[in-house]
Amino acid sequence: MTQSTLRTGPDANGMFGSFGGRYVAETLMPLILDLDREYELAKKDPEFIKELAYFQRDYVGRPSPLYFAERLTEFCGGAKIYLKREDLNHTGAHKINNALGQGLLAQRMGKERIIAETGAGQHGVATATVCAMLGLECIVYMGEEDVHRQAPNVFRMKLLGAEVRPVKSGSRTLKDAINEAIRDWVTNVEHTHYIIGSAVGPAPYPEIVAHFQSIIGIESRAQMSMLPRLKPACFYDLVIQIAIVRPGPIQGDMVHPFLRRRAGLEAISYPSKELEQVLGRTMGVPIFQEQVIKLAMVAAGFSGGEADQLRRAMASWKKNGELLQFEAKLINGMQQRGYAETYAKQIFAQICGFGEYGFPESHSASFALLAYTSAWLKCYYPLEFLTALLNSLPMGFYSASQLVQDGKRHGLQVLPVCIQHSDWDHRIEATATGPALRLGLRQVKGLQLDLLLPVLQQRPAEGFHSLSSLKQSGLRQDQLTALASSDALQALSGHRFASRWQLLDRLDELPLFRQTVRQPAQQPPSAEPLLLQQLGLDLHTEPAAPPCPLPTPDAWQQLGEDYQSLGLSLTQHPVALLRQHPTLVKQSLQRACDLATCRNGQVLRVIGLVTVRQSPGTAGGVTFITLEDETGQINLIVWQATALAQQQTFISSRLWLVHGVLQREGLVSHLVVGRIESLDPLLPVFQSPSRDFH
Repeated sequence: MTQSTLRTGPDANGMFGSFGGRYVAETLMPLILDLDREYELAKKDPEFIKELAYFQRDYVGRPSPLYFAERLTEFCGGAKIYLKREDLNHTGAHKINNALGQGLLAQRMGKERIIAETGAGQHGVATATVCAMLGLECIVYMGEEDVHRQAPNVFRMKLLGAEVRPVKSGSRTLKDAINEAIRDWVTNVEHTHYIIGSAVGPAPYPEIVAHFQSIIGIESRAQMSMLPRLKPACFYDLVIQIAIVRPGPIQGDMVHPFLRRRAGLEAISYPSKELEQVLGRTMGVPIFQEQVIKLAMVAAGFSGGEADQLRRAMASWKKNGELLQFEAKLINGMQQRGYAETYAKQIFAQICGFGEYGFPESHSASFALLAYTSAWLKCYYPLEFLTALLNSLPMGFYSASQLVQDGKRHGLQVLPVCIQHSDWDHRIEATATGPALRLGLRQVKGLQLDLLLPVLQQRPAEGFHSLSSLKQSGLRQDQLTALASSDALQALSGHRFASRWQLLDRLDELPLFRQTVRQPAQQPPSAEPLLLQQLGLDLHTEPAAPPCPLPTPDAWQQLGEDYQSLGLSLTQHPVALLRQHPTLVKQSLQRACDLATCRNGQVLRVIGLVTVRQSPGTAGGVTFITLEDETGQINLIVWQATALAQQQTFISSRLWLVHGVLQREGLVSHLVVGRIESLDPLLPVFQSPSRDFH
């Protein structure tokens, strides 16, 4: 694939270089072209974007909230109990995002009926969920074999009102379900939309699915920790990088052997020439699902049908134990072909690891392409990339504050929200020192696009010349207050305290002053009403704002107000301000940028803002915390016993003082937490919730 293809995406015919296109029946071609046209319009339509963002946040529920169960806590004797509301996003993040985006697109096109195909059932459940919410008829095609294997998901689809149609032709699996879905689509083109669940199919489906699913490849903490260890040098390295940090390779003990071989610490060897052909690209370590299936065929003599049964058993062996029935056949088959028993048992253990969720090579290549494209954009067009990310929120792991802080650390200029210059969306603005990101008014909490848009449309080219002229635009009082609290009115009325004070003055709303004239008076003074002359008032001059008795907010107040109204601050990072507190100024505290010079095993103390909590099911109770200070991010490891011993601080505190031991392996460093102290009381006005993933 050429670099230009990576930059520009598909061409006008839906081609990605020599791949892609629109090879469909003539009956479907008008529908495909109409879908392409509507998709291009929708992704630029503020109302569609707003509606999609609303449902992603309030319906999908990412990130899922942590709920304090007050009555259950009381019933159980006082130990605080929190419920992680995973039920709010039970369909799975990337599947529900695509189904939601396509569902809204179908509704926009006037479609009343949705069809989908599914194998394991997750895409089917996501589609049924969206259709139930939007009131659309839903038909899900599913191979008869998959219907039996995935009975719980079939039940959920039916519970959501979907009709699940078992496909009895062919192998009665996913590919046959796709065939039946396409036959349905061809005969019902007028009122039916086909929600495809993967980045496949005729254009524009690959682009649509990639857009709605967004980047989910290398943004997780585990992936970022792996990058400096694996050190990808080419695209296929990135494909391996995506696949290797999965429960399958991790549980199957494939990660460390691969890394040791890649670093030259362990010899690359193959038990036979036949296995070298299967495992050669991954240095003798099975990384992908396809390799495991091929290995069973080559090394143990499995037929194609038996290998497919093995694949199915891998997907569900934790539930029904079907995988164990292949153990003797695999080990005996490998021994009969000259492989050592220990090696055969090692391969079977790795296959069991894939039952914890391994990645097919094709999926990994698709995600790697998204990751590479995103990384390329961030490297060569960082300002444009940051602007696009902020306009796409909410998404992914990162808050607006984290993205902006990262941009500033990389030398990007960010300008504050301003009623004179900001649009609703974030945008790039030319300045005397070069291009800069101008924060959009969408960042201001409490503002409503439908109320603000008319005001922005009538904003003079030179901007509003006074607070009074802005008030006379008809903007509601609560919207004006939100603007004042965000400091967006500074150009008109000074700092946020002064702006809010002046908004309390309602003199210009009295009938006498409601129709203030903007131009200097053209009539002689004698033409003024006698009463106004006697009162010393002039209809042609706006009444002066009363002087503000409130002082300018100090740095602490400014920071608190910024986070309350914007969720971020362009003044100081909260941790930089916190270091100046009398209780901390004399302490020996390391910063994120200092860890590179600290030795492995060194006892350190750091302070920072908790931005992400991750507690994967495969981590054995370990929680991974991302701590942010003014210089970067610090990766923390919190053992379960440590978390339980300091539960209140661990769960609810936002600003931490951490005592821990540094662990370093190459360029990767983590701080193993021993003790946590809450610094929240030192910055009581600060509000910045972490993003928690369980």
